[in-house]
Amino acid sequence: MDCNNEIGRERNKYLESNDAQTLLEYLKNKQMEDPTFFYVVQLDKEDGRIANFFWADGQSIMDYACFGDAVSFDTTFQTNKFGMPLAPLRGTNHHKQTIIFGCALLFNETIESFVWLFETFLVAMSGKHLSTIFTNQDVAMAGAIAYVFPNTSHRLCIWHIYVNAAKHFSHDNSWMLNLYSLREKWAAIYRDSFTADMTSTQRSEGMNNVFKNRFRRKLGLSDLIGECDKVSATLRENELEEHFQSRRKKPVNYVQNLPLLKTAAESYTRSMYKEFEERFKNQFSYSCKLLRIEGSISTFMVTHMYSDYGAMVLFDTTDITITCSCRKYESIGILCKHAFKVFDRNDVFILPPRYIMNRWTKYAKRGFYIEKTESENETLKTHAARLSRKATSLALKCSVSKPLLDDLEKTLDKLDLEADDSLNKMQENEVPLVSNDPANYK
Repeated sequence: MDCNNEIGRERNKYLESNDAQTLLEYLKNKQMEDPTFFYVVQLDKEDGRIANFFWADGQSIMDYACFGDAVSFDTTFQTNKFGMPLAPLRGTNHHKQTIIFGCALLFNETIESFVWLFETFLVAMSGKHLSTIFTNQDVAMAGAIAYVFPNTSHRLCIWHIYVNAAKHFSHDNSWMLNLYSLREKWAAIYRDSFTADMTSTQRSEGMNNVFKNRFRRKLGLSDLIGECDKVSATLRENELEEHFQSRRKKPVNYVQNLPLLKTAAESYTRSMYKEFEERFKNQFSYSCKLLRIEGSISTFMVTHMYSDYGAMVLFDTTDITITCSCRKYESIGILCKHAFKVFDRNDVFILPPRYIMNRWTKYAKRGFYIEKTESENETLKTHAARLSRKATSLALKCSVSKPLLDDLEKTLDKLDLEADDSLNKMQENEVPLVSNDPANYK
């Protein structure tokens, strides 16, 4: 079969159905409702017809500012009547819940389409690169990632590997050899980047089920985006509920009055503290043996009571820094049981602030905004645009509560009156309202 001709026929069906026009109108209306809503439509270079779509609303953009360190990208959702892949870019928030950073509809899965998508995604996110991206095993996708995200760690989704292994294990040795050649992208031993614990099969399958449970039938394109909005709304409602529970309910610490656990309980979200405490408890099944001391650095071997193998832990007494060969902290952002065992051995009862990763705390979203600082060469026009986006971001933050929105509106009304007074005084004193700096007119 000629794939290009097949794509062309599908595109013609798509255009003839008026789904494209309906979809464009839907996206334009979304942007009118939310000025920070971002969407781009790619046109085919040869015939000028619509090729690919990408969109992300203001909340998704703000979520990426907070939690865009690790992203999962998947094109396995054939959820529309034209067989076009729905390609969501997903992550995990401070409650370890799935969040959506943006979605794309792609006509094909070529390296050109993926490059366009990733470059568009970067534009939407103000150029902020991610630390790690998880994908399925796809050559074109890998090439696009290497081109657009050269400094990003590309990892393969373990869940997809398990699913594919069941298909190839008994009869396709070449697939296994290829998988082995890519081991640095999936093997646990290569924990060289932050993953937000998105490597677990349970996490991956859960993220996939968020979409598969919703899209059980083939949809038109505008209906598809409407369903994506519903998925996002449900995920955000779940986050709000968990946020409320984390702020309202205080956990009962495993060891009462231990400063280390008390600090963790006050800092972490409810779900993350539960994981933190579980690791703390696990240390009591381990032994700790001092191997050597070199200056201020002590090296320990931490092993389970029923095993001869363990983890090597380096502990510096001068600044209470600790490094474990399991690399759990570097990969997930929470101290491991081996580190806790060494802390216990060295009478460290206070949790060092450097080991409280902000993205897992109750206050992870506090003060977050994509563009946090002004640039040195900023013009008045770009300064005003940046403040506009910042104000919109603030409105989105307050949108969970009517009292918060009412307070924000009162504050804005007050600032509006103050601005009018200042402008009137400037006019009375014949002060130029715009600087004569030519850069401001660029």
